[in-house]
Amino acid sequence: MEIEKIVSKIISDLIKNRDHQKDNWNEHSKYLLIKNLNNDETGEVGELLLQDIFTRNGHKVEYEKAVTSEDKDWDIIIDDIKIEVKTATIGRTAKTFQHEKFFKNRNYDAFIFFDFTPNELYVTIGRKKDIVWKKLTKRMVNGVFTSEYKFDLSLKMIEEGKTKKIKDCCVSLINDEEDLLDLFDKFKKKLVKIN
Repeated sequence: MEIEKIVSKIISDLIKNRDHQKDNWNEHSKYLLIKNLNNDETGEVGELLLQDIFTRNGHKVEYEKAVTSEDKDWDIIIDDIKIEVKTATIGRTAKTFQHEKFFKNRNYDAFIFFDFTPNELYVTIGRKKDIVWKKLTKRMVNGVFTSEYKFDLSLKMIEEGKTKKIKDCCVSLINDEEDLLDLFDKFKKKLVKIN
């Protein structure tokens, strides 16, 4: 048999298997388009969503697209709160959301996770100082731990609104921009009470 035919069969079988595992995402899924984006573009979805909604609703917003450096350790500033933004889609089989490249040593006040299922968007907002870092997965490169963490959340944790990885946070299913604005206001009120 020709190598081309063998390779084609292997690839076809892998695609069939992948499509079978991906049954929860179909052409009728509300958020299907996000699956067409690469990781960087997926990350920008949350940032651009925040910029759009909060700017239009009169909040003070500072945002530079796709810039994170020594001088800017956050993704967006809303109402003087420096925020790290992570966007993820639910895993095919594990029902988890993986937030990659999460750093303890960067200068931000809060984090916002945008977690997409095929038809739902969950948002988690918390303070950096409420993260239980020892519960996160520390990344290793060539046998050496880096300053990078991976922050996984299961759908169950999000739906219940509690996890051992964050001491306190605000979580909500988001159906419209009012839901997001209300969640952020709830977070800000909690932030003021705690500080």
